[in-house]
Amino acid sequence: MAVTTELVLIRHGETDWNREHRLQGQAKPGPPLNDMGFQQTQMLCHVLQKRYQHFDAVVSSDLQRTLQTAQILAAPYQLQVQQHSGLRERHIGLLQGLTNKEAPMIQPEAWAALQSGDHASRIPGGGESLDELKQRLAQTLLEIAAQHQGQRVLVISHGGALHATHRAARGYEAHGKVSNCSISVVLAELDAAQPDSCQDSQDQPDSCQDCCHNSQAQPDCSQGSGYKPGNAGSSSSGSGSDSGSGGSSDDDVMMHSSMPSSAAGSPGSADDLDAALFDLEAEEGVGMRAAGFGGSAREA
Repeated sequence: MAVTTELVLIRHGETDWNREHRLQGQAKPGPPLNDMGFQQTQMLCHVLQKRYQHFDAVVSSDLQRTLQTAQILAAPYQLQVQQHSGLRERHIGLLQGLTNKEAPMIQPEAWAALQSGDHASRIPGGGESLDELKQRLAQTLLEIAAQHQGQRVLVISHGGALHATHRAARGYEAHGKVSNCSISVVLAELDAAQPDSCQDSQDQPDSCQDCCHNSQAQPDCSQGSGYKPGNAGSSSSGSGSDSGSGGSSDDDVMMHSSMPSSAAGSPGSADDLDAALFDLEAEEGVGMRAAGFGGSAREA
């Protein structure tokens, strides 16, 4: 008998590197949220409380921008943030920290690899291929689902990572952008007899063992939120609209959006995966994607 885990996926709030069109990747600790990013996160915090009465856990990428987003979102639910390195953005090698204008001149080979559209092509300097990114995200989300079978988990990650999740779940490329502080939903169906994938750490990558680390004090979104419907932070991953910052905040993922799709084929996921795409209310300005791992999608 299959058990469904609901994974509510969030992209982090805006950073100055987003505004500067600077490639973030896995640069550590990475840039913090800027003022707009905090406003977007505060708005999203209220939207989540309206839609979801509870979460059973909050799991975040261990990079600074995602942790700051996660800490604000977790506070009203009185949950500690678990860190998981498997939720990090794509490693883009020598391109990390360069702007889109600098990269072709300073690292032309790495830039060409990023632009190539070849899903098996790695980026020089330790970068991941798109296939490796998709496999990592599918495995990480299934690990989280196995730890929280039948529960609802809030997951904070990155634009490129969420595009990879879409490819794994639906088998083809998403169009448009995953905007800052957008919402996506994945329903992961696992065999009820499947063991917790983190119980046997010998057979799991290091990222699995990272998922039990908790972050420290968490701010409350009720403090100084300045929340108004349709104000700062409006975005829609379904329509591809920009955040309410006056410009694109999609530099984490801009190179992924136009690449061709590939078969799912990720560890533990079904070969033919279905999904439904829909949006939240426009006035809330947050996009939602529902996708199914291992079975038919349903509205979450």
